[in-house]
Order: sequence, then C-alpha cells, then structure tokens
Amino acid sequence: EETMNHFDRGHSQARALVYGTMTRQEQTEMIQRQDVQEFLGDIRSAMRSKRQSRAINNIGLTIPEVFLGLLRQNVLLYSKLTGHVTVSHVHGEGRVLLSGDIPEAVWTECCGNLNELSITFYQDAFGCWKLGGYFVVCNANLEDSDLDLAAEVLTTLAQSIGYTDDKTILYGTGTNMPLGIIPRLAQESQPASYPATARPWADLHTTNILTIANTYTGLGLFQQLVLAAGSAKGKYARGEKTWVMNEFTYNYLMAQAMNVDAAGAITSGVNGTMPVIGGKIEILPDSIVPDYNILMGYFELYRKAERAGEKYASSDEYFFLSDQTVFKATVRWDGKPLIAEAFVLIGINGTAPTTSASFVGDGANEPQALLLPATATVRVGGTLTLKPTVLPYGVRTSFSWASATTAKATINSVTGEITGVSTGSSVITVTAANGLTAQTTVTVEAAG
Repeated sequence: EETMNHFDRGHSQARALVYGTMTRQEQTEMIQRQDVQEFLGDIRSAMRSKRQSRAINNIGLTIPEVFLGLLRQNVLLYSKLTGHVTVSHVHGEGRVLLSGDIPEAVWTECCGNLNELSITFYQDAFGCWKLGGYFVVCNANLEDSDLDLAAEVLTTLAQSIGYTDDKTILYGTGTNMPLGIIPRLAQESQPASYPATARPWADLHTTNILTIANTYTGLGLFQQLVLAAGSAKGKYARGEKTWVMNEFTYNYLMAQAMNVDAAGAITSGVNGTMPVIGGKIEILPDSIVPDYNILMGYFELYRKAERAGEKYASSDEYFFLSDQTVFKATVRWDGKPLIAEAFVLIGINGTAPTTSASFVGDGANEPQALLLPATATVRVGGTLTLKPTVLPYGVRTSFSWASATTAKATINSVTGEITGVSTGSSVITVTAANGLTAQTTVTVEAAG
C-alpha cells in the first residue's frame, strides 16, 4: 500500500508539472474533449498497429488547439528564453510593422496647434521554417490513463522544442532556419536577403561584440560589465535586461562577487540577477553557450513568428525489441532580432566570444551523391551543357562549375555550359551547395 501511495504521488507530481494550475476536473474535461480523444486514440492505434505491421504510419493529425496552450506553458519549463522574447502567430506571409527612431514631442501653449511627429514605419518579413525530430515513448506509458499519455507527449515535445528554441534564438544561422541574435551581431555587411522595407541595417560586429581582459576580476570585472552593458540600446524596450550564460560562467561570476558580511557569512551579489546593473540571469547548457560567453539584451525585441500545424507520425521499426514507439514531431516558426542594437555579446576572462554554433545537418534534404558521365566530347567553338544526377532523387541543390584547363575548354560557373576552345581535354568539376563534388573529362575535338 505504501508503494502504491508513493507511485500515485509520483504521478500526481508529474501531472501537476505538466498541467500547471488546472484542477483535476479541468484536466478531465480537457481529456474528454472529442478532438483530444481522437488525438490520443490515434496515438494508441499507431502503437497497436506497429506490433503487427512494424510499418511507418503517418498519423497526419494536428495537435488539438487546447493542447497548444499547455504545450507552450511546458515549453517555458525547458526553454529559458521563450518567455523573454515576443511571440506572434502568423499565417501566410508574415510581416511585422515597426516604428523607427522615437520622435520627440513638442511643447507648445495650451491652446496652440499640435506639431506633427516625424515617425517612420518599417516592415520586416518572416518566412516559414520547419523544426522537426522524433522522441521515444515506452509502450507502457501509452497504455496508461489518458492523463498520463497526454502528459508524456507534452513533456517530451516541450523538452525537444525548448532546447532547440533556445539554441536557435541565440545562434540560428538565418539559412533554412530563423536568424539568431549572435549571428546578426556578427554580420559585417548587409545580407543580400535583407528586406528593403526593414529598418536600416547597422554594422554591430565591433560595437556590440566585446571582450573583457582577464586582468579584470572582482569589482573591476563588474565595472567592465556595466560599461559593456551600455552598448545594448534599450530605448525601444519596455522590459528588463536579461543575461544569458552557462553554469560555469555563472559560478565564475558568483566567485568574483563573493564577500564576507558583518556576521562572518560568505555572500555573493550574484543570485539569479546581475548585481548593480540589474536583469535576470538565465543559465543555459554549456552545449549551447560556451564558457565565459555572456549575451545581454532586451529579449522582447527578438520576434518569434509561430505558425500552426504541429504534426505527428509514428513507428517502432528500430525500437521493436525494447517495446517502445517512436513519434516524430514538426513545428514551424521563423524569428529574428528586430532591433539588433538592443543586444551585446561579451567575452570575459580574456575570451573572445563565440559567434556561431553548429546545428545538425539537414541530411534528408542534401545530396548524398552526384553523378556525371565519365567522359564527354565537344568541338572547338561548340557548346555542351552537363546536367548532374543528384541522389537521392528529388533533392534540390544549386551547383557551381569549374574547368581545370580553360585554354582547352571554358565553362559557365552557374549554368554548366561548356565551350570548346582548342583541341585537347580538360577536367570539369561540379560542386553542390553542401560541398559534394563530381568530375568528368571533356575532350575537345577539332571543328568539323
């Protein structure tokens, strides 16, 4: 009986974590909704069908709307930054209207005419990128109560989304994914894709990426942090400053701020907030933020544009013997810092800040092999266009072309059109966007 009570308490605590302040009655009413029952029923059906067919099943069921609110609440448990940024929900072509420099109002007599304020509005555009992955659920959990199954799904999704959201908000490359704050600060020239209707682009890679020498410790270090924080312009923000670092860096700052009070107790001015300067400290894994790196800014000026359409599919092909079912999930959002000068990246202890991070490669949509004919022939003055075969079939990529001996044959680097120059041969190389290459030898014959 004591064991069962402990088991029940564990379930109650887990449910409380997932369902927040919802009462048991509210939880039950949500689970009994038709759309939620269909959603959970399809998950169980997928699990049961795998025992027989072991095939991949695309459920194709959108997460019920009532789940999305809970999911976002749970994401906040695992994403330290989502609660600080501004989230918008967009459909179709997402655009955000943003005012320019804040104008100064004009004093006049009480009965005088009002002056027109000079306000410039800018538009920034948001695309649509898909974030996806899979998670493994023990079949026993799928067979438990609807409340337990829903909690398992929500918890696992929130963990995956939360971790990747934080990494993307900080280090997103802007290529096939949202643009993170730090890569934007590191830009040294205006990207070709920068919207013409957006705020004027500014070069921030020297003013807003700073290194504090290792000679500054203790009070001197915090004095330098105060000065560095001044590079983040908060005139467009209404919220407070937020500091992002890993646990090692946080502990380093705690040690630098330690002191002994009048009672002989050891204290530190760093206790979840930055002393003197102010602002909450968010601690992220060191797999996201390197040691001695600190990002400070007004995170409400990072815009995250979410789109509806989280989807599931399932399989137990690779987890059949361990009695587990795999579910994959996809979510869609884009994001960028709308006002990049509201952030500053700081390296302390003489460490130059890291301005990029590696993401898992999108291997499913990149060419794995390029095929060209071993040889080809063209006459002097004639032309020939080569077209590589890309594997797997259906994957799209861009190409660049080069000729090893341009005295024999030249080639258009974009179209791949070869022009024979003089008799002989040249090796032609094609390179895909992911760096994959293939070669062929082109023989140039005399004009006939």
